[in-house]
Amino acid sequence: MALKVEPIPIITIREVDEALDAIERFLGTVYTEIRPDESPSFRFLNGSDHVDRLFRRLTNRASRLRPNAVSHIVKTAEGARLFCAFCGESAQVWMFADDVPEGRYLRLWHFRNCTGLVGTEDAAVEMTDENGAVRSRVFRLSDE
Repeated sequence: MALKVEPIPIITIREVDEALDAIERFLGTVYTEIRPDESPSFRFLNGSDHVDRLFRRLTNRASRLRPNAVSHIVKTAEGARLFCAFCGESAQVWMFADDVPEGRYLRLWHFRNCTGLVGTEDAAVEMTDENGAVRSRVFRLSDE
């Protein structure tokens, strides 16, 4: 109102349904013209199921329930493993130096597919070296 902009008109569910029906009829007509020997079968997906599933994932993810969780890298003679604080799984990591690997590698090896995180969050990873010194790295999953 301060900008003196007209508000968006209220749209009813009936108007949305009518618009979707019109789009479906249009797609059916175009499809019939392009492929006259095939019968079109278009239907709109029930979006609320997907929205409900997304909200369940966003509100129940481990990173939300444990915002200060830290994953750990354990080095052994056989190699190094990342133990994820968000999903509980472990993954092989390759150590290029005596420091925690860069975020881009950690994403590639585990965090890109981690079920406890969503793509824009921060993840903290710590590693204790042979002398007991703790090295850590925090990276944002969305960073490239």
